[in-house]
Amino acid sequence: QANSPAAFLGKKCLPCLLQIIHSCPSSQMEIQTILQSISQIASTCPSLLAGDVLTFTTVCQVLLAVASRTEDEMRLAAVEALVTLFMVPDVKAILHANSTLLNLCIGGDEGQAQSIKGVIQLCAEAMVNGVDDDVDAWEQNKVALQEDASHWEYDDRAIFAQELMDKFIQSISV
Repeated sequence: QANSPAAFLGKKCLPCLLQIIHSCPSSQMEIQTILQSISQIASTCPSLLAGDVLTFTTVCQVLLAVASRTEDEMRLAAVEALVTLFMVPDVKAILHANSTLLNLCIGGDEGQAQSIKGVIQLCAEAMVNGVDDDVDAWEQNKVALQEDASHWEYDDRAIFAQELMDKFIQSISV
């Protein structure tokens, strides 16, 4: 809803907030909190993030840039915020109307100074490289030469990345 108060607020306030996110070092916990907030806003008030095409484009570019340069947890938090936003039918329509933005979100843009990866590549990397950090649990398990796969603990990051990719594909399908 481009004329809503939320869209107006997003147009006025988000560029500054997004600039802060984009310029912060990737190791700061504040970025994680902001990304979680953006994800909540995406589901409760998407007009704030996508009420205006320019604001929506900037949100997508910054979230993809953050996801492309951070470690797994923040990477997946940025992708989650994007996917949550894309699940909103009106936002999905805006995304489909802008083929350049849709292509950026799907495939990224390797030609920029800072390479931006697409959602599919980000999720695929997390699925392949995702490893739970539960080292204490690993120490408790005895090593076996032939261990049944049912004894392995699930890799939460890889599973979450797969769920995000599935939701992303659903959100971009016509």
